[in-house]
Amino acid sequence: MKAQNKRPLLITIVICLGFVLLEGSLAGGDVAEKYAVMRLPLYSPPLWVWLSIGAMYYVICFIVLYRLLRLSAKGWLRPVALCSVVLMMTINTAWNVLFFHTMDFQLAFFSMIPYNLVALALLVMLMKLDRGAAWAFFPYMLYLVYANVWGYGVWQINSGVGGHNIMSAGF
Repeated sequence: MKAQNKRPLLITIVICLGFVLLEGSLAGGDVAEKYAVMRLPLYSPPLWVWLSIGAMYYVICFIVLYRLLRLSAKGWLRPVALCSVVLMMTINTAWNVLFFHTMDFQLAFFSMIPYNLVALALLVMLMKLDRGAAWAFFPYMLYLVYANVWGYGVWQINSGVGGHNIMSAGF
């Protein structure tokens, strides 16, 4: 593989790995303990399922980023799509901080509004730029419907317990 052909792959690896590490460090080291004590909707999967969804999220981001980086320039749409993927990953990291670190479920839920808008805009851009990337991204869009319902459920179930934060001062 020529150095020029390796560049999109290396950039994609650096971006995805960087966000994985950032998200993991900012969410806090006690995610499993916090998840275990949260009041959750009945339709909540176990933590290992969420971890699997997180892994698939990064696989999808990897595919989309890599395919976009390999495209020849198509005016303004390609750089905007690339920025949208990075913005999505940034908001996702912020969501994890809000949800797991601060346990502000209300703010975590409302952070999904800009996230959903960016994701929808990205899907539209991908449909114009690269249908393969759009198809790789589409299952994630379906998942977001569930994620939003679940996030709302978590917020509502926990809203009466100490305001936005269900954790005691000692946690």
